[in-house]
Amino acid sequence: MLYDTKKDPENDTLIPGYPMKSTFVNVRIQVPSDLQEYIISELLDYGFDAFEQEETVLSAWISPEKYHDVLKSPLSKWLNEQPGECRIISEEHIEERNWNEEWEKTIRPQTIGAFFIHPTWSLEEPPKGA
Repeated sequence: MLYDTKKDPENDTLIPGYPMKSTFVNVRIQVPSDLQEYIISELLDYGFDAFEQEETVLSAWISPEKYHDVLKSPLSKWLNEQPGECRIISEEHIEERNWNEEWEKTIRPQTIGAFFIHPTWSLEEPPKGA
């Protein structure tokens, strides 16, 4: 876990030991679909730990502590040596957040006929007549 310091508002001193919001790096890689399983198995050895497969793009996630210049160069070289024009398309640092809370924001109560359907976390009152 990464730790950050925080300023004490009363005396403007630093207080060490506050956990930082962790981030992760999403590396998008151009990979033909028939090579993706092989590439994933090799990326695990590089320290990547989550993957999303699309038709010709593989998204791979890794902690920023593991993804640095010492890793990027050999990884790019190795990808370029693979058949099918494998290459890194993009890298994005993403701040960790509560993905369940993000999903819950997209679910809205609905009235269907005489029924009011709502998620358990919704505080919205049913409309009159439902």
